[in-house]
Amino acid sequence: MTVYDTTVTGVHRPAAELAEMCWITGQEPDLPRAAAVHDHVLSLLRSRKLLD
Repeated sequence: MTVYDTTVTGVHRPAAELAEMCWITGQEPDLPRAAAVHDHVLSLLRSRKLLD
C-alpha cells in the first residue's frame, strides 16, 4: 500500500475512480473501512501528529 501526503487547494470533489469522499477523524465507530486503513494508515497519521 502506498499512502501520499499532500496539500490540496480549491474545492475537494471525488472524480475518476472515487465515487464519494468524506473527511474522517479516525474515531467514527460506524464508518466501514479496510483493515489496512484502520491498522496501518490511521496509526501512522496519529504517530506523525496529523490525526488526533
